[in-house]
Amino acid sequence: RRFKLAIVKSKLLKQLSNNYPNFLKKDLEKFTDIILNEIKRALKRGDRVELRGLGAYLKKKNDQPTRLYTKKVNCDHPNIIYTSTSINENILHLLANKIYSPKFIKCSSALKFGYIASGQGCFYPRLGPTHEWDTAAGQSLIEEAGGVVVDKFMQPLRYNKNKTFINKEFFVISDVNYDWKSVIEAIF
Repeated sequence: RRFKLAIVKSKLLKQLSNNYPNFLKKDLEKFTDIILNEIKRALKRGDRVELRGLGAYLKKKNDQPTRLYTKKVNCDHPNIIYTSTSINENILHLLANKIYSPKFIKCSSALKFGYIASGQGCFYPRLGPTHEWDTAAGQSLIEEAGGVVVDKFMQPLRYNKNKTFINKEFFVISDVNYDWKSVIEAIF
């Protein structure tokens, strides 16, 4: 089943005008028409189109799509940290001392990205290797919902960086304003 996520051209033009006040309105309209027409042609050919910066959405049966947002770390409520089943107990203790009110949940990797993107958790430390194709879609989902996926140096996870397409450790972060750098540095 497909759902329609409407992009209202007038709202898009208004936002572009606000973001780029030095451009003439007629030039922004022309640019927007070119882009939207190319998107239409691509979809008619059966090509996939990715629009970044429009958010991540959840669609359930006949309901309207719901925008997903990552959650902020909260001092008053448990902060869910998703882990692998094989995570070292010492790492769990370290995390428990660095994050307010932690609650650890062990589950499969693909689910962790979805849970964090939908605001059901705040952190996922992946300390073992993975293939890039195991993280790419999840990273896109997290970023569109407001979070980040970073390496141990707090840099966004990158792709095509080696011939084996292997990621080293990475971290899924819901709240970009929390001091995750000190948490990650403590692990290493």
